[in-house]
Amino acid sequence: MKKNIYKGGTLTNIPDIIADNYSSLEYKPDNEIDDKKELKEKIKQYQEKFEEWTREDDVDDFVANFQDDSGVNPEVNSTLTSSLTFDNTGVESKINYNIINNLQILKENLDELLTIQDYKSLKEFFGKHKMHYLEALVEYLLEEFNETISTNKKMLFFRKIIKLSIDAMKKLHENIETIKKGENFVSDPLYRVWRREDQEKSMHKNGESKIVTDNFLSTTMLSHKAIEFFTNQSNADHCIIWKITFTKEKHANSFIEGGDLAEVILDVGSKLELIEEEEKAEKKLKLEYTLKRFKYKGSSDDDITSIFAKYDEIIPTINLVVAMIEFKNATGAASSIDAASSIDAASSADAASSADAVGAAEDLNIPQLENKINDLIIKKNRYKSFFRLKLPDNAVPIVRRVEKLISEAQEKLSSTKQGGGKGKICKKKEIMGKLRCIYKKPNDRKEYVKYKGELVTIKEFKKFINTNKKTRKMPKASKKT
Repeated sequence: MKKNIYKGGTLTNIPDIIADNYSSLEYKPDNEIDDKKELKEKIKQYQEKFEEWTREDDVDDFVANFQDDSGVNPEVNSTLTSSLTFDNTGVESKINYNIINNLQILKENLDELLTIQDYKSLKEFFGKHKMHYLEALVEYLLEEFNETISTNKKMLFFRKIIKLSIDAMKKLHENIETIKKGENFVSDPLYRVWRREDQEKSMHKNGESKIVTDNFLSTTMLSHKAIEFFTNQSNADHCIIWKITFTKEKHANSFIEGGDLAEVILDVGSKLELIEEEEKAEKKLKLEYTLKRFKYKGSSDDDITSIFAKYDEIIPTINLVVAMIEFKNATGAASSIDAASSIDAASSADAASSADAVGAAEDLNIPQLENKINDLIIKKNRYKSFFRLKLPDNAVPIVRRVEKLISEAQEKLSSTKQGGGKGKICKKKEIMGKLRCIYKKPNDRKEYVKYKGELVTIKEFKKFINTNKKTRKMPKASKKT
């Protein structure tokens, strides 16, 4: 097992409930566990998989470790599948605390994410909402990571990291639930310090005193460790500290072994009720803080399901955004994807300008453009199927615009495949009483038909036919016999 790769420790439990021999234990669903000893062994098995509570701050180190752990390395893999799945169960237990904190913010800003049109704007979006780790990760992958790798592959790698982080969050919740089944609970109060007051404020939805946590919270069993942690991490002279007490409802003793923080992970979906708050001070440290006292009120499966459902919206949304950006880059259209505008407001003139934008690049890479169109179709369909019967209101005009752009690009692609003025058949039309093949030329909106082996405009064709009719000699009538 790898040790000391990441800062932090190992998710553990009180040692006296852990059986010593567990290596031969085979997995069984929770409902098939029939004795307490086997449950303890199962807990140990889970904890073996959940080796590290990741606290790696440097994105380059994190990326290197992720590649080693997952075996997904865009620098050496000839193909990088878009399935966003892994067979490596060990790496699914890895979790980066900075990333999941950013994902907590991201899931609340998916409406704005849908409006992003380029990678620069994506980085700015992360920075604007203080998702600084994701901002640094995207910047590192796009600007510093191996230059021989395509942008598309780098962003696929980025999405795999996000997908794996969400999977790891679910596994962590399962592990904490398993510890809870072993009837090993927290009894002493837990303390949580907030380095940024805006983060703490965001936990109080609409200023309410009752909270349901939508992320894992790092806490400590020692109040002085919370203060020490803050003073080591910040130069500010004020912070907020939560004190969480347990009476009737119990929380699993999800203790972090290793390190000196006496750290316990508070589970997603924990219900907390604010009892009181007061201002306190540590004169020696010249630190003032607001102490908020909470009572733990348990958790509900419905809340937890709802929270993870919101996290699950991240991947189909960011997939669609990246597909739109890659599509735009492939066509060279600077303004073809106007995600912020409503399709209902699009006029015929707007449609014409979009068609011009799609055809702006004279030398289209046809295979690449075909791939981007197909990828955008796939991501659009996956996005729609994820939300099944009802898309988010703001997504409806965007999806319609995507469908419109796909249609325009396919028509343009059809007309440019042959190149060199030869033209490409794109449809058939009835002309002068006969169904004829219509041809398109690159960068030309006129429609052409073939006449004596040459492509001529429909107007010219009609003129030639009418002229020939007038000059054509009428055959003599045959004599009756």
